[in-house]
Amino acid sequence: GGKAADAVEGVPGLTKEAGENILAFYERQGILYDLPAQLEAAWAAYSEKGEGFDPYTLGQEVNLSAENDSTLWLTTTVTLPLGGGVVTEEQFSAAFDKASGEALAPGDLFTRTGGELAAALLDAAAITGEPRRSEMLAAFDERRVVFRPDALEVFFPGGAVPSEETALILGLDYTDGVKALLRPRALPSA
Repeated sequence: GGKAADAVEGVPGLTKEAGENILAFYERQGILYDLPAQLEAAWAAYSEKGEGFDPYTLGQEVNLSAENDSTLWLTTTVTLPLGGGVVTEEQFSAAFDKASGEALAPGDLFTRTGGELAAALLDAAAITGEPRRSEMLAAFDERRVVFRPDALEVFFPGGAVPSEETALILGLDYTDGVKALLRPRALPSA
């Protein structure tokens, strides 16, 4: 894995134009973390600890996460340092029309969007307890619904859900209830 170009090159049958449109999307997206702030934090930790400093790991890579005849899903994984050699990962999904390479909006993939989609996904995961459900509804981000061949993953980064100590990933199999939330083009090939 790694660069968007590597992920795109690995897709059989993708036209040059479609590949270029997908790469243009990632050029516009750029890096999804604050590099100056990360460098400042690393320098502060190094200045404080000197030789006891644990190197920081920071990165971003794009990989193919799912596809079908008409749709391609790529996932951007951002690796951020927490200090002391510990990292966290954040994931962002993007879907593209395979023929044109144009980015697809949530409404192209789901029968519901925004808060309605969040509530339906939490219902499918049987998350009813409060305050967790309300916190997850407030933190929901459609870009963090990652399509995999065998399941949807709904990603909540560390700190987004106050009642959770760490990042949280909901895995949802493609049950009839989950399939009802997807447009026909949005079911990956297994």
